Amino acid sequence: MTDPTERDQGLQPERTALSWRRTALSSATVAGILTHAAIRTQHTAAIVPAAAALMTMSTIVVVAGLRGRALRRHTARLPDKVPALTSLAVLTTALAELVTLDLPPHDTNRSGE
Repeated sequence: MTDPTERDQGLQPERTALSWRRTALSSATVAGILTHAAIRTQHTAAIVPAAAALMTMSTIVVVAGLRGRALRRHTARLPDKVPALTSLAVLTTALAELVTLDLPPHDTNRSGE
């Protein structure tokens, strides 16, 4: 008879690792879009959400790596602060984008005003 405390996790760890990879890819896409928008608008304030998105992407990539390693080692948990820090990074990016969303376009045709 098998030990009742030992449970077969099946493909759950692999699915979790794949979902973290998809999240990292999504955050990289958002960072790319915001960076592209900041370059195209040439508005100084547009750099803030792009920088926040790049930091968020970095955070999620690191967390995805830590989570994948934890799942491979069968240690199911990350430190309690990790999900909170990841959520804070995503929220910071969203707030930065909301603040700069209504900025007027930068007019490069103005001469010396």
